[in-house]
Amino acid sequence: MLEGHSLCFSGPTLTDAIERADFVVFYGHGEVDHWISMPPGSATSSVRLVEVNSVSDLRGRQIYAACCHSLKDLGPAFDAAFPKGSNGKPEFVGYSSAFDFSIPQREEFRRIVHYSVRDFILGKKDAATIASEQQAAWQQLDAAFSKGGMYSTLPDAIFAASNARSNALAIGHA
Repeated sequence: MLEGHSLCFSGPTLTDAIERADFVVFYGHGEVDHWISMPPGSATSSVRLVEVNSVSDLRGRQIYAACCHSLKDLGPAFDAAFPKGSNGKPEFVGYSSAFDFSIPQREEFRRIVHYSVRDFILGKKDAATIASEQQAAWQQLDAAFSKGGMYSTLPDAIFAASNARSNALAIGHA
C-alpha cells in the first residue's frame, strides 16, 4: 500500500512499486486518459502517473481505480493491451465519469468503495460482479438519502443522493 502523494512522479519508482504488487488500487485523481498525482501542499502542477501510452506499467496486475474518468480511455487501453493475464484476463474496475461524494456523508461513500476493493483483492468476485454489486450499493445509498429514505434528513442528503446516483451510472469494468 502506497499513498498517492508519495509517488509524485512516474518513472522507475512507480514502475518498481507496481512490479511488486498483484493489485493496484488507485485512490486519487484521474482524467479520461491518465491518473494524476497531486503533491499535498504543493503549488506545482499535477503529474501524470499512468496514462494510456504507459499502460504497459500495469501489465499483469488487477486494477481498481477509484477515481474520476479512469474507465473512459485508460480502462479500454488496459483491456486492449492485456487480453490475457496470469489468471485468465487482467481486470480493471473504474468509473467512466466523475467519482462524486458528499463531504459531510463521506463515510457512507467510503464504506461502499472500501468493501468493494476488499472483495476484489481477496478474489471473492470478478470485476464484472464487483461493478454490478457496487452499482447496486450506490443505488441503495441513493435511495437512503432520497426523500423518505433512512438518511433523508441528514445535512446534504439531496446532494449525497445525487452523487450516489451518479456513481451508480459511472461504475464499470474493462
